[in-house]
Amino acid sequence: YDASPESKRLSYGLTTWVYGANGSYAWANYWHSGEIFDPMSVTDKSTMSLPTPHGPLATVMLKGFREAIDDRRYIATLEKLILKANSGAEKAKEEAAKHQAFLDSIRAPLFDKMTVTGGRPDLKALGKLEITGMDGTKAALESAEKGSWDFMEFVRRDVAKRIVALQAAMK
Repeated sequence: YDASPESKRLSYGLTTWVYGANGSYAWANYWHSGEIFDPMSVTDKSTMSLPTPHGPLATVMLKGFREAIDDRRYIATLEKLILKANSGAEKAKEEAAKHQAFLDSIRAPLFDKMTVTGGRPDLKALGKLEITGMDGTKAALESAEKGSWDFMEFVRRDVAKRIVALQAAMK
């Protein structure tokens, strides 16, 4: 099976959030497919790190995994603020509703149409998911392999803006 940092980021970050999982884990950090101390001989592209005489060597897969965790943290922070804002003043509740609608615009279509097989998201049935950020710019997700990194970067930046806006509304 061929993986990419993009698919790792989507699998371990957005996909687990969409389905309400509390977290994720990698089944194996190193999946031996070459000469154990020759990183250039590894053919399995899903390996998170490679052993070396000086300790583990991170691969681009690990970068995707790490970014996925950060994506989840940003989304979780926004979700917690939304809950807090919903028990506050009317202005904060109105602001929270806008941000919840943004999260729903991502979660609902993915939940309805994305399939996951062996931990890998398949977006074929989804077609194209297009979202609009706070500033009116748009981003689209069409494939787990192509463009998902840019999509997730857009989501993270927009979620960060929403966190700041909601904190301001709660003052």
